Amino acid sequence: MESETVLFWLFAALIVMVVVWFFLIRLLFSHLEAKHPDKYDEMGRPSLFSNSNFATNSATLRFLVRREHRELNDRYASMLSDVMLGISKCLFCLVHLSELIDQRANLIMRPNNSLQADKGKLSRHLPSHMARQLVVAAELSR
Repeated sequence: MESETVLFWLFAALIVMVVVWFFLIRLLFSHLEAKHPDKYDEMGRPSLFSNSNFATNSATLRFLVRREHRELNDRYASMLSDVMLGISKCLFCLVHLSELIDQRANLIMRPNNSLQADKGKLSRHLPSHMARQLVVAAELSR
């Protein structure tokens, strides 16, 4: 499969995951506001748009990453939080995978004289043996 096709589908998956994330975060905020107003107030009364600032965003991320939902003993809040944390991890991986695919595509499309420069760029992001393998693969594919 061509790298442009893969990047297209990765981008489509990212868009879908972001939409699902916004839906789930809205459900979580509504649930916390209704069932756990003290926690909701402690987080700065976060919302998607009207009260979205650094403090409320970092409190929300802290709530998810530190798994503060466990203290609430609320299965619904725990389920939403766990799914959102999983989506966050997937988004992180997909973004970095798309960067690697894009770098690989650029490496293959460039003339031979720029392969060493690209090897240097890739070695900052990849272990050295993987960067060498990509350079060799690019040279063999010509």
